[in-house]
Amino acid sequence: MKKHIFSTSACLFFIASGIWLLMTSWSSPYSSLRRADCTHPYADYMPGANDPIKYIRLNFIFLQNEEGQGNFEADNPKHQAYLKHLIQIMNEQFARPSRYSCYKGDCPNVKDTGLRVKVQQIYLKHTGWDNDGNNCKTGCANLAVCDFYLNELDEQIRQESQEAAINVFFTNSKSSYERMSEGECEAPMSRTSCSMFPQKDMKLNTKIHMVDVYLDYLHKSLDCPREMFPENTNEEYINWGKMEGAKFIRHELGHAIGLGHVSCPDNLMKAPGIFQQALNPLQIGRMHYCLETMNVKKYVQNGGE
Repeated sequence: MKKHIFSTSACLFFIASGIWLLMTSWSSPYSSLRRADCTHPYADYMPGANDPIKYIRLNFIFLQNEEGQGNFEADNPKHQAYLKHLIQIMNEQFARPSRYSCYKGDCPNVKDTGLRVKVQQIYLKHTGWDNDGNNCKTGCANLAVCDFYLNELDEQIRQESQEAAINVFFTNSKSSYERMSEGECEAPMSRTSCSMFPQKDMKLNTKIHMVDVYLDYLHKSLDCPREMFPENTNEEYINWGKMEGAKFIRHELGHAIGLGHVSCPDNLMKAPGIFQQALNPLQIGRMHYCLETMNVKKYVQNGGE
């Protein structure tokens, strides 16, 4: 399997909440966010000012068509600048303090989530680049229990990788890509990506499926007529797209390291509908708990890059 690989290191997610019970025998902490206090078990995992940063290793896997197109490209400077900035935005958001979003307990806010990502990019020509009929909305919402169409490729990549990482697959709709490549101003219709919850079985691996992220970039790059931000320049519109892309990936990563959906509009894990960036203290404690006690701990690199 031929592939292009290079790494980007930086200081630094849609699943039905009912699936939670498939993951753990613990009671869901999200049912108690509005009444928990610092006697809550996850309070013990909230990061302190002197705790080492946890770097989460991610493989960003960009699946391309036979011509090496249909997705971001390793040798395209504009693509690489976009991805570098997207990762930077993810990391800047992880470095922000917590907020009392969907939380009314007395645990103090933390100044930093204590989490960052370390990203390796992998570029592959593969028929699975086309997600028509295989996106999360139409077939697979929970990658822990469904027959994900890229499972075989996921295992192959893991066998060839030197370090364990969460595999994040980026795929796109072939039919939409072909129309947009001809200059049609088509907005990507499917933005439903998906992930899986942490597992107690340490042998299980974690993956994320990001749907049509490149098509969103391509749509904004075409400088099509738009209802949102019509007075802004195309560059400013593309930068807004980076913010949204980074937020979607962080949302799915939130699922992968232990978070379910909540109802507060300002929260990163709000669903359904529009969500924002906030994480509350117990959500952060929950992520650290999973990264220390469940299968996702094997993707952690403590302190430094």
